[in-house]
Amino acid sequence: MRRILFSTILILIKTSFELYAQETDTTTIDEVYTIVDEPPEYPGGMAAFYKKIADNLRYPLEARIRHIDGKLYIQFIVDEAGNLTEIKTVKGIGGGCDKEAERVVALVGKFIPGKQKGRPVKVRMVMPIVFNLPPYDPKTDADTSLVNSTVLFTIVDDSPKFPNGSNGFDQFIRTHSSKKHSLPYQSKRFTVFVQFNVEKDGSTTEYRVVHGSEEVLNNEAIRILKLMPKFSAGLQKGIPVRVRLLCKLTFNLLPEKRLEVTGYIAENTSSGLTVHPDPSQQYTFKYIEDFPPTITKLYWVNRGLEFIPSSIARYQQLWLIDFENNSIRALPPELFSLRKVKQLYLPVNLIDELPDEISLLKQLRILSLSQNRLSNLPASFTQLRKLTALDLGYNQLIEFPEGILSLNKLETLVLAGNQIKNIPEGITEMKNLKTLYFSKNPIDQEEINRIRKIVPQVNIIFD
Repeated sequence: MRRILFSTILILIKTSFELYAQETDTTTIDEVYTIVDEPPEYPGGMAAFYKKIADNLRYPLEARIRHIDGKLYIQFIVDEAGNLTEIKTVKGIGGGCDKEAERVVALVGKFIPGKQKGRPVKVRMVMPIVFNLPPYDPKTDADTSLVNSTVLFTIVDDSPKFPNGSNGFDQFIRTHSSKKHSLPYQSKRFTVFVQFNVEKDGSTTEYRVVHGSEEVLNNEAIRILKLMPKFSAGLQKGIPVRVRLLCKLTFNLLPEKRLEVTGYIAENTSSGLTVHPDPSQQYTFKYIEDFPPTITKLYWVNRGLEFIPSSIARYQQLWLIDFENNSIRALPPELFSLRKVKQLYLPVNLIDELPDEISLLKQLRILSLSQNRLSNLPASFTQLRKLTALDLGYNQLIEFPEGILSLNKLETLVLAGNQIKNIPEGITEMKNLKTLYFSKNPIDQEEINRIRKIVPQVNIIFD
């Protein structure tokens, strides 16, 4: 069985699971606390709890074959008798990991119940569980189920190969394409993106145009691709599997109705690419501009990108953008023309300032800017009223950003790893705030006690 590592879990949750007292004199029988005088304890301590998790946890096959790992959060209630109820994932990573975490938490047995004013009470707890994907070991992880699997992959260890590689594919397209066209254009270029499947035997099926503006060229692209010879099969852990590919055909309409067609196929390998919890429709291209303009999610992670190209403005359907771990220093105005964006991830970059135009992303729900160089936020930040999660951890903030206080829908706020010494009284107006990560800030115990007193409903995580 794979060994599951939980080295980072205990950083966020103290083994003593310290919770602090709610200032209340009355308790109803159905009331559920988050802060109590005596928090629930696991017999043997939290180390014993996580050992129980590790001993019972099985890495889901779907997560393994899709290279999914990461941290998720499980919420449950410890009732007056110490039983765990209402176990559910509040922030998941998919691939079957969420369900598996819920399953193993249900197996840990009873806690010593929490107490308020000397009486056992119900206490709600949220705990992280980390899935670390171990290296493949053929002795213990044969994955024989892949042999009969009908799963259609978009990311594999070894992508299907056209005979003679990319040059062979381009030559095939040139050879089998029509040499004339009937469109009323000349000296114009069109691009058609076609999705198709490569089966386990290398044959191709289910051709579908995902972008193309001229029907006659779309049909020509499908006609050409249906003539393709067999590929070498895609491999996952050395086993042939079904793989979905995406290719780009460029139609050059030349004078005298001449037609020239070129093409290439996006590589679908995990090499050099961070695979996300939802890898569907994710392909590897050399340039951002090579993606079809109809994409809704763009992952460009760990690619050494120094600036976001202005051509990003052509992707008006994007609702998720991830530029994690690059070398981006500034955000271009074209980024803020993408008015459908709901999730924007920019952690681990070199951004030292946000432009006022960020307020144009009015649909934004999740914004991650951790591990940059921000020392303040623009005044226009207050316009991001739909934000529910904001991560500003490990920047260079020396004061609590006042603009955040007006974000009434904010539920999760990360300010860990800055230089903030106090939290303003205005935090009481953030009615939906549930969790504030504030560790690694120079805040004293007196200030901690004050904040816990004025917002007892917020789960504030200090050092």
